[in-house]
Amino acid sequence: MSTKRKVITKEELLHKIIVSQMYITNRREVEELLSLMLQLVPDWISETKAASVDILVRINKMSAAETVLAKLEEATSHDISAVN
Repeated sequence: MSTKRKVITKEELLHKIIVSQMYITNRREVEELLSLMLQLVPDWISETKAASVDILVRINKMSAAETVLAKLEEATSHDISAVN
């Protein structure tokens, strides 16, 4: 495993998010948010299938948090303006 990327199973990541955030109780909501991030910031987060049939999530630790947040905010502002 490269030190530039964090690799975790999708199930483990979903579990960690749910148990660490008291306001999130719906697993489906977390799955939808993860799917959205996979689409919006694929250079930061990606999925791959492991030989064990697990889905692995890779997070690029070299990506700047500011860049990732800017891309997410840009996508959010486009979605909001499309609704108005």
